[in-house]
Amino acid sequence: MVKFAPFRTPWTQIVKRGTFTVRGVRSRAARKHLSEMRVGDPVLYYHSQQELAVVGVMEVTREA
Repeated sequence: MVKFAPFRTPWTQIVKRGTFTVRGVRSRAARKHLSEMRVGDPVLYYHSQQELAVVGVMEVTREA
C-alpha cells in the first residue's frame, strides 16, 4: 500500500496519466518497503488526510 495526501497526487490524476512514480519519500521505513516491491506486485493507493480510504489498485511495473 502506498499513501499520499489527495491534494498532492489525486487518484484521478494517476488514472488520467496512466502512470505514477513515487518521489521524495523521506521515511526510512517507507523507502525500505518500496524497495521490497517487485514487478507485478499489486499496490493499494490510499488517500490520507481527507478521505482515509483506498481509492485505487495499481501494479508495480519497475523496481526501485
